[in-house]
Amino acid sequence: MFKKVKTVFTIISQVISVYSFIVTLIELEEEGKGEEKKQKAVEWIKDAGKRLLEEGKIPAWVYNIFFDSVIVNWAIDVLVSLANRLGFFGEEE
Repeated sequence: MFKKVKTVFTIISQVISVYSFIVTLIELEEEGKGEEKKQKAVEWIKDAGKRLLEEGKIPAWVYNIFFDSVIVNWAIDVLVSLANRLGFFGEEE
């Protein structure tokens, strides 16, 4: 049982890494306002999830849970809120 729990937490940490990487990349490199960037991040994250699923790197249940639009939108809001509170993205111009 411990091995299964460890596997689930490993997968969750990998998914969070994908989310964090894409949100940071878009925030630092892409033009546009917050909502435009968020929509781009949602698209990129969902595309990344689809590729991971097609390549057999994640099981279908991971894709169905963690790459669902509701979860992705919520996760982006949480990540951006945390990054803003920590001053990670700096001041908006």
